[in-house]
Amino acid sequence: NAEYMGDRNFSSLLMATLFLRQSKAYQAFRPTYPATVMEYINNFMHSTGGSTGLDLAVDLGTGNGQYAALELSPGYRRVIAQDVSKNQIAQAIPADNVTYIVGHAEDTGIESNSADLVTCAQAFHWFDKQRAYKEIHRILKPGATTAVFGYGNCFFPNAAGNEVVDTFYRNTLGPYWDSRRSLIDSHYRGLEPDDALFRIVKRSPEWELVLTKNMSLNSFVGYLSSWSAYTTYITEHSEASDPLVQVAAQLRETTWKEGEDVLVQVAWPIFLILAKK
Repeated sequence: NAEYMGDRNFSSLLMATLFLRQSKAYQAFRPTYPATVMEYINNFMHSTGGSTGLDLAVDLGTGNGQYAALELSPGYRRVIAQDVSKNQIAQAIPADNVTYIVGHAEDTGIESNSADLVTCAQAFHWFDKQRAYKEIHRILKPGATTAVFGYGNCFFPNAAGNEVVDTFYRNTLGPYWDSRRSLIDSHYRGLEPDDALFRIVKRSPEWELVLTKNMSLNSFVGYLSSWSAYTTYITEHSEASDPLVQVAAQLRETTWKEGEDVLVQVAWPIFLILAKK
C-alpha cells in the first residue's frame, strides 16, 4: 500500500519479505562490483582532505555481505555490515573481520564518530533518506566519507537481446516492482544528501564506472530470477507458466546463438554518490 511507503518499519518489512525467497539466487547470480568503485572512493577520500583512516568501515543494507566481505574486508581492520533481513544475514559471506548485524539503517546502534567509511550498495532506495543520512553523519568520524551507489539495468552488445530484457522488465514485471525501483532507474538522482549535513557532495559521471560480467544463458536467467519483482510475480501467479521460460528462449535466439554455455558480456552502469562529513 503506497500510503505506508514513508514509514520506516513498513518499508523495512517489505524489503525483507521481497528478498526472503530469493537470497540464494541473489548470492549465486548477482554481479560483483569492480575494484574501480573502491578506487574511486579512495581517490575522493584522499583528494578532499579529512579522515582517511582504515580502522572501521560500515556497510548498510549489506544483503548477503557481498561488498562488505569482498571489497571492504581486505582494506579495513574492522567491518560492521547491517541488513534488515535475517535471512540475508544468515547466508552472508563470512570474513574474519566482518561483524554482521540485523537492524535498520536509520538506527544502527553503532558508536558515534567511529566509522572511517560508510557504504551502501544498491540499498539506499529502501531507506528513509533524511533519517538514514542523519544516522550516517552521526556514526562517521569528522572528515570521513560515505559512498552510496548501485547499478542500473543491464545491457548486451546487441539491441535484440536488450529489447527482450527491457520488455520483461517493463511490461511483464512492471506492475510488480516496488515503487522505489524508480529511484534505481533514475540512478539515485535526488537522493544526494543535504549540504547542511555534508560539506562536500559529488556524483560520478554517467558510464564512468561500469560493472561487467561474462555469463552463460543459464546464469543470466538465474540473475533475472533474483529480481524482487519476479519473486512477487511468481508468488501472485503460482499456477501460471513461468515467464522466464519464454525469456530464455528469446535470448537463445538473439544473444546466445552460438550455444547456451557460451559466455556473453553483460554490462551495468554504476552510479555513485560521495559525501564528506
